[in-house]
Amino acid sequence: ATELNPYDSESWSNLGNAYFASGLNSQAVTVLEKSIQLDGNNASAHCTMSACLRQPGTMSDSIESARRALRLNSHLVQAHCNLGNSLIGVGDISGAIAAFEQALYLAPNCLEARQSHTFALQYSDRHSAQDILVSAQKLGSIFPYVAPKSTTAPLKTVAFLSGDYLTHPVAFFLDPLLR
Repeated sequence: ATELNPYDSESWSNLGNAYFASGLNSQAVTVLEKSIQLDGNNASAHCTMSACLRQPGTMSDSIESARRALRLNSHLVQAHCNLGNSLIGVGDISGAIAAFEQALYLAPNCLEARQSHTFALQYSDRHSAQDILVSAQKLGSIFPYVAPKSTTAPLKTVAFLSGDYLTHPVAFFLDPLLR
């Protein structure tokens, strides 16, 4: 598409999305820069650029790209998620929680927003274990557990097996609840 119409910002943005989805961030950044050069008001390109830049050394650029995307289109749920995740990266937990809450306001069943919100609450000194539990329950309500029909005995033991349990997300979510 970019060869057929090299001046179409959306085509370059779509190519950037494809590169990003394939883990080719440097290529994604290059074509997203082209997309933004062609149309600085392409909110989708700024949103994807934010995700590409979410790494040490470029976190502030990621935040700025997410904010630019949201100035152009405040209904971009992914831009709110990108902003929240980038704010966590710079230690702004309150700002991250607010970004995830805005994403959840726009899309209450957005898995990324719900998971990230629950995770961010772990680092907040303004939220209790009860707040974390409520958020986790909302996450669970999006994807309820359905017991296999072949179960004949009640579940008596729950075990989490992980080689990295101390850094595993389950440890972060459960630790305050078990204290």
